[in-house]
Amino acid sequence: MLPFQTQDVVGAWSHSHEEDSGTQQAFRPASFPFPRARGRFGFRLGADGRATVLGHGPDDRTVQYEAAWTHDGRAIRIDVPGRPLMTFVVDRIEPDCLVVTKS
Repeated sequence: MLPFQTQDVVGAWSHSHEEDSGTQQAFRPASFPFPRARGRFGFRLGADGRATVLGHGPDDRTVQYEAAWTHDGRAIRIDVPGRPLMTFVVDRIEPDCLVVTKS
């Protein structure tokens, strides 16, 4: 399903590392019943171009970063001030799964 539209990716996505392959990363909606893990990278994409990135802090607690995001119909770009630009090239998107090329 490419190219995609904004409404296809708006929402909260969490990294489902259990489903990664050698070249791809899988993300599921944050409400997905994941197995227990020591934290998961994820992001929330708002329809207004604002985003929140969720990552691991030095003590394994979740840390949030406010960001902005854009897309060109093929890749999602998340810009966290003071950090490198994150680019996720979308390979497949379904309501319950987002698969991107590892960068």
